[in-house]
Amino acid sequence: GYSDLMGAGTGDTAASRTVPADHPGVNELFALLAYGEVAAFYRLTDEARMAPDLRGRINMARMAAAEMGHYGVLHQTLEARVDVLSAMVRYAPALENYHRLTMPSTWLEALVKTYVGDAMAADLYLALAGSLPDEIADVVRAVLAETVHSQFVVAEVRAAVRKLRWGRTTNTIEARSCVM
Repeated sequence: GYSDLMGAGTGDTAASRTVPADHPGVNELFALLAYGEVAAFYRLTDEARMAPDLRGRINMARMAAAEMGHYGVLHQTLEARVDVLSAMVRYAPALENYHRLTMPSTWLEALVKTYVGDAMAADLYLALAGSLPDEIADVVRAVLAETVHSQFVVAEVRAAVRKLRWGRTTNTIEARSCVM
């Protein structure tokens, strides 16, 4: 199991707990990441249609393009090891089901899902990278490190929260003036 693979409880050093580069789990991780990048591309392009303006659609399109760039890195790394499409296809049902169950109905929901979902996945994969050989971990880190494009998500959500607060403040002031 995982504990045996990672040497848990054996007093091994971190270096001896590193998964070997030829471990089958490395191919599985790359295949999962690769399918995740393709699924993210389609999700982002679909959700870009919810954007209230061209700026939002362009920013989501940039994020989608970055996802395909990440896929390219993973594909190039994985193709020397296994048949890429065959390795990826096994992860399609789980990821597609997740996206089906978490389908946003508004632009703000799409932004929050993008930010939270991507952050959770990145945290998990970056934690796993600590147990991988450097050459493998570098690929994982490279495809997960690019977060510049998602900074617009934070700005959009903050703007929406400010707008909601302002609307609530305005409504409260109007209600108070009606009472007086």
